[in-house]
Amino acid sequence: MSLELLYHLIEPLLDHPENLRVDHIDTEEVDIFLISVPEGDRGHLLGRDGKTADSLRAILTRAGELSGRNVVVDILD
Repeated sequence: MSLELLYHLIEPLLDHPENLRVDHIDTEEVDIFLISVPEGDRGHLLGRDGKTADSLRAILTRAGELSGRNVVVDILD
């Protein structure tokens, strides 16, 4: 569920959503999402002072809590 939610939230923010890459690592208790976007879209994803990225993390963390999972979201350089 969280992977689809992540794509749904991120794609509208990007100029080139076709270049969005999310690697999902699923462990026993934790879902880890590694997000990679081109340099030109990085600012859109991070937002001013990182607020957009923080909001995405908060939404996914809450979604994970509702399903009994811990969630880690990392935006790669």
